[in-house]
Amino acid sequence: MTTEAYANLRELADESCLGNNYVLTVLLENMDTIIDRDAFRRAVEDLIETHRKPD
Repeated sequence: MTTEAYANLRELADESCLGNNYVLTVLLENMDTIIDRDAFRRAVEDLIETHRKPD
């Protein structure tokens, strides 16, 4: 998990008074109403490109 991702997770956990695992569960169980799938795919592609090891 990246530092930025963990900071976002902790912020959501603090705001909701839930633990990290519960926040992740809420996000994943409600993914279809929370995220735009196309934007998610682009974010995944960007993450892969940013963290890809050179050949």
